[in-house]
Amino acid sequence: MERQSTMAGKQSVAYRMLTNKGLELIIKMPKATAQTLLKIINHSDKHDNCLQLSPKELIVRYYLNQSNTYKHIRELKQINYLKEVLDINRENRLMVNPEFISWQSRRKIRFSILMYSLGSHDEAIKLRESEQRHGGRINPTTGEVVDWFYDGLELANEQLNICPSIGYEYTTSNN
Repeated sequence: MERQSTMAGKQSVAYRMLTNKGLELIIKMPKATAQTLLKIINHSDKHDNCLQLSPKELIVRYYLNQSNTYKHIRELKQINYLKEVLDINRENRLMVNPEFISWQSRRKIRFSILMYSLGSHDEAIKLRESEQRHGGRINPTTGEVVDWFYDGLELANEQLNICPSIGYEYTTSNN
């Protein structure tokens, strides 16, 4: 007799990764601000860390005090936990800082960090295309070209708390 699976299809599971710095900030912030942050995290898209509700929709959904909620959002922006960015649809959204918490795989974290630092999905794409043309990782703040492979993997490892057992070895075509 053949065993039949009860699952209709594969499940897509996304785990949130919280860095030590992100956890420390949550612990130090006032309880009401942390609760607002957790509500924002629960409604953030796993692909780009952007809140899928407007602040007004969040307030209505959870019956929150409007002035307090906007105050908490301002506080979260001041400590760089949140930022307003233009998402893939060019809509203004609150984005959770991917250096503190993310849902992405190692290869997608770098793009999320670029999107957060540049404030736009389109600008992050332009920078990534420029990086591919120049064969290096470009620092969005200084414009300096650096080793994108090593630095990008190291940042991803740090984000995911991975301690590689061996170093990275690779060759470049710029010899």
